[in-house]
Amino acid sequence: MKDRIEIDGVTFERVDRRGLIKIVVLERGFVYVGRVSEQDDEITISGARSIIRWGTSQHFGELVNGPLANTKLGAPCDVRARWAQVIHTIEVNQDAWTE
Repeated sequence: MKDRIEIDGVTFERVDRRGLIKIVVLERGFVYVGRVSEQDDEITISGARSIIRWGTSQHFGELVNGPLANTKLGAPCDVRARWAQVIHTIEVNQDAWTE
């Protein structure tokens, strides 16, 4: 079964194969949480929600098991970034973060 198909120059990817949910820290302080798919020269964060307020006392590690009561997230969107813009990614508990 194909994971991707191209129609009229547009590539479509299976929704259930978009990758794991991760926290992604980009240069200039942009922080997103969403499903990450990796390509050769860029990553795509599907359903990305910017983390506006962490709501933590011990930084990002506390968000591994989902958002806290004081965590504030932005509206979902799709984000593409070049690998050179990625500072780091954080693996999260997949069941704790919902889309």
